[in-house]
Amino acid sequence: MVAGYDKKGPQIFKVDSEGDRCQLKVCSVGSGSLNAYGILDNHYKPKMTDEEARKLGLRAIMHATYRDSGSGGVCNLCHITPTEKIRLPPMDVSKLWYEFADELGKDIVYNPVE
Repeated sequence: MVAGYDKKGPQIFKVDSEGDRCQLKVCSVGSGSLNAYGILDNHYKPKMTDEEARKLGLRAIMHATYRDSGSGGVCNLCHITPTEKIRLPPMDVSKLWYEFADELGKDIVYNPVE
């Protein structure tokens, strides 16, 4: 994935192992990408605030890594603006899982009924 700003504005490209490039509105790569696309396809909007986009990115990466045994347990984000790139602090995916569940009002811990 290659992302940034140029004279046309924000751009994001998926680059595959053969060197093919495809410009996209949203992009997810790697073994957990299908889980991320499930979130992105349902919640992406063309006009989002920085906070909405950050939260969507966190949620997509969290689902990609939490459900994929081949992925790591840390969520890394970089906020790219026309003038700078801001690397956000790494976040533990397990902590994000519980935060999002709490936000949705779901108890994700299994409690067997007696």
